[in-house]
Amino acid sequence: MTTTGVILTDHLRYVDLKRKTFKIVESAPASLLDECREYVFSFMGREDI
Repeated sequence: MTTTGVILTDHLRYVDLKRKTFKIVESAPASLLDECREYVFSFMGREDI
């Protein structure tokens, strides 16, 4: 079992829970970066973005 998820939304490519990193697709609008970040950190249970 790995710590990497696969395409959680249309714009979120993967989340690495071990490294607490994520990657969005290059075509995603810049305005979605914060939204994806909030989603990822809430998914990982982190409040300190």
